[in-house]
Amino acid sequence: MTQSRNKDAYIVVDIEASGPSPEQYALLSIGACTLEEPRRTFYVELQPDREAFTLEALTVSGLSMDKLRAGGVPPGEAMQSFANWVARVVPAGARPVFTALNAPFDWMFVSEYFYRYLGHNPLGHSALDIKAYYMGMHGVSWGETSYYRA
Repeated sequence: MTQSRNKDAYIVVDIEASGPSPEQYALLSIGACTLEEPRRTFYVELQPDREAFTLEALTVSGLSMDKLRAGGVPPGEAMQSFANWVARVVPAGARPVFTALNAPFDWMFVSEYFYRYLGHNPLGHSALDIKAYYMGMHGVSWGETSYYRA
């Protein structure tokens, strides 16, 4: 992959968590790919570092707290692996851009875990939300970007 200096490198991220907030709930899995080469992927399932969960979150993810306690990757190791992957796929001189559908939710977990376990966030301090991007490109309202219509 060749990119000019100072080009953005979009990293598309999707996470699963045991609930709505990284303060009380655990990050359970991280999946990522590069936008430019979607087959350049990363995936890890983490050992929960928080015991709280909501049934809704576990139903959505299909993950089991018990299975992750037994077979998940320790969070510090998982975050270091993710940081190493980001370093490998982002070309020299390019800026990684965290990109997600519902970026605020996914970013708050990823950022919190990077800081909690590594002391820094290699993806920076901002995120690009796919729905917001679509709204701007197509001049539609927030409601027009959803499957759920009133």
